[in-house]
Amino acid sequence: MIVVARIENVKFHIVSVIIKNLKFEWEDRSWVIAMGKIRPAYIKRLARELVQKYPDVFTTDFETNKRLVEKYANVPSKKVRNRVAGYIVRLVKQRLRMEGLLPQSGQAQAEKGGQATETPSSPSQQQK
Repeated sequence: MIVVARIENVKFHIVSVIIKNLKFEWEDRSWVIAMGKIRPAYIKRLARELVQKYPDVFTTDFETNKRLVEKYANVPSKKVRNRVAGYIVRLVKQRLRMEGLLPQSGQAQAEKGGQATETPSSPSQQQK
């Protein structure tokens, strides 16, 4: 059981509790079941096996990975195929970050915000 808590004005409030892959959140004096980002083990297992078996085939593009999962694995449904492809994107990005080929998520956002794009500010500059 995982308990996430928040401290306000020296009072201790329980915000959410996770029990057996279900997330319960405190809302208006009652517990509400909320969906979490928990993937089943069979999705993770299949994705890891595919990435280990075909390390250079999968990319960070979801659409490409969807077709590759369909090609290399016998998946029972579209939903399972999409979930496996999505997890493969995550695994490939993690691997690229570890190898130093992809910037950390915080660094990527900082670089995007720091890049200045030159836009003409006056109509005379737009005509040139």
